[in-house]
Amino acid sequence: MSRLEATDARRLAAIDVGSNSIKMLAAEVSAAGFVYLGRGHVTVRLQSGLAGGLLDEAALCRGEEAVSSLAQQARALGATEIAAFGTSALRDAANSSELARRIRERCGVELRVISGEEEAQSAYLAISPAGRALVVNPGGGSTEMILGEDGRPLRALSAHVGAVSLLRETEGFSPDRVRAAAMAHIRPVWERLGAEAGLPVIASGGAASCVAAVGLGTREGIEGFRLGLSEAEALFARLSAMPLEERRALPGMEPQRADILPCGLAILLAFLECAGAEEMCISDRGNLYGFVAMMASM
Repeated sequence: MSRLEATDARRLAAIDVGSNSIKMLAAEVSAAGFVYLGRGHVTVRLQSGLAGGLLDEAALCRGEEAVSSLAQQARALGATEIAAFGTSALRDAANSSELARRIRERCGVELRVISGEEEAQSAYLAISPAGRALVVNPGGGSTEMILGEDGRPLRALSAHVGAVSLLRETEGFSPDRVRAAAMAHIRPVWERLGAEAGLPVIASGGAASCVAAVGLGTREGIEGFRLGLSEAEALFARLSAMPLEERRALPGMEPQRADILPCGLAILLAFLECAGAEEMCISDRGNLYGFVAMMASM
């Protein structure tokens, strides 16, 4: 019997130490299922502090402060089991163990750096769609692609490109060159995924949610929102032509994501083109929900 099947409820919190932001989700887990208690979010841009394979001191401090703050929030929600999961920026950083040490000593939380494939599996588990479907989750430093069927991930891969890293690579490029750069990263991984064209596409995570919010003009109604390919292309062109301050003021926009959103959308467009899809369904359930499910099953 797994611990999830035990009769006593557990209060868990997962902290996602991502390349763009650090997020927390707390949940009460029992045999009856999950009750989500609260979320937290801090934009830290660890990816921007990564140079020469090392996180600089400022990035280490930002990461330590954010995890400590979110752990405190999780404990205020009653969480007694807290785990942190490091993704792309920490996979790339040779000194990720230094951040793990600081977090452990500061707030008693263990940070585990997971592989791209594990991150992809968590993105799929967060949604567990019925039928045969594709899930794509563009983060700050990587993009996870998953082929699954009836809640089971069949193949899960990670492309080494995200909204923050693509912005660093293409800053000053024309919109067409940004899209070409995104495709150069996405297509080789798509070909390795071996999925047939025309399957339903579910886009999850912060970039996808922000795209939906801007498309809707509000943060309400993101879950399940469908965005057509032609609409997404028009939104990319509009965002790319817009001055940053004007972009920040758009209804539904997360101001701290305004500079990287065109790059996140370019990655989504590349995936839709590879998948032969005419639309994507947006889910607000990112990696955190998969991390909580993983914790609950242990």
